[in-house]
Amino acid sequence: MEEELIFDKYKKRGAGYHWEQISKSMGGRNTFVVARYNIVLGQVEDCKDKTILDVGCGDGALSYLLSRQ
Repeated sequence: MEEELIFDKYKKRGAGYHWEQISKSMGGRNTFVVARYNIVLGQVEDCKDKTILDVGCGDGALSYLLSRQ
């Protein structure tokens, strides 16, 4: 019998937990997540005047960071 997998990460942690992890707040900041996003942002060329489709973007934190770049 197959075990059903339930994706409830956002239900457990709240919809904006990535936002807290990239915040400047010492209480919620996660330097591993910030470093991971910085690696991704470093791989993306100039985004100005371009459209980016972020499929499965979760709570949109990475999309926001891309839009600021």
